[in-house]
Amino acid sequence: MKSRFKVVGVLGVISAVALLAAPQAAMSAPVPATDKPCLSSATSPCSVFSGDVLTGLDATQFTGGSFTIGASGNDKEPDVEAAYNFVTGGYLNLMSVATGLESTGSDFTFTPGNITNGKSFDWVYGGTETLRALTVKASTGFVLYLLNGDTSGSATTVNLLLNNGGKNPDISHVSFWKSAGGPGPTAIPIPAPILMIGAVAAAFGIARRRRLI
Repeated sequence: MKSRFKVVGVLGVISAVALLAAPQAAMSAPVPATDKPCLSSATSPCSVFSGDVLTGLDATQFTGGSFTIGASGNDKEPDVEAAYNFVTGGYLNLMSVATGLESTGSDFTFTPGNITNGKSFDWVYGGTETLRALTVKASTGFVLYLLNGDTSGSATTVNLLLNNGGKNPDISHVSFWKSAGGPGPTAIPIPAPILMIGAVAAAFGIARRRRLI
């Protein structure tokens, strides 16, 4: 009987040692929150933060060709125009279609209906304006999405914007923008020499017609 207990005891020790020696399942590491600032990745969508200095802008619209994002990182019109210019390489005179939206309204339908309770949402536009940009305000910055007349889409702060605690923040509000006309990528000015040539050609044509008459 004692021999039997010894065998069982030995087997128990061997089993315990085997369990300790067996490879343990690796615990998955938490995925860190990241961001995508326009300063390091000037592609849409990207994030703009308070104090960011955007350079290489249209010097006819921004003094010295640069602009500093405001202290609160709000998506105000000059800040959005500067970010748009920085990302696209061309200035566009923007005008708000709807600003400071927190929930469904103003021709926009959001899912979920109140977008300030999370970090992502879907949107549908039922108006007639041609949308050119969407800005998502959160923490001390905003995310810029370029639009090309889109009437629906999705937006988020996840992996695009970090708060001071190093986490992806909940949305504060969103704004939609259209072109206000005037200077911009679609405006192609005619050089003065070409205008002068046209005027000379027109004058020559008139003089020639008079001689023929």
